[in-house]
Amino acid sequence: MFSNIKTGVDVAEFKTVVWNVTRRRGARDERQVSDAIEFLYTWWVNPDNSTARRKMLIDVSPLYMCELRG
Repeated sequence: MFSNIKTGVDVAEFKTVVWNVTRRRGARDERQVSDAIEFLYTWWVNPDNSTARRKMLIDVSPLYMCELRG
């Protein structure tokens, strides 16, 4: 899934993980919840910073990251 998580996470990867977490939690309105999570966990100082996006991804879903590590 991730091209190289050690160097950062691109926008599409981030959105995919947020969407998967939202669906797993059984959110009532998945799109609104997903959008809210993306908004909350985007580093607005520099939204194109892939390493900051990686950090936020780890913050938003520790269980998902554990699954990826294996």
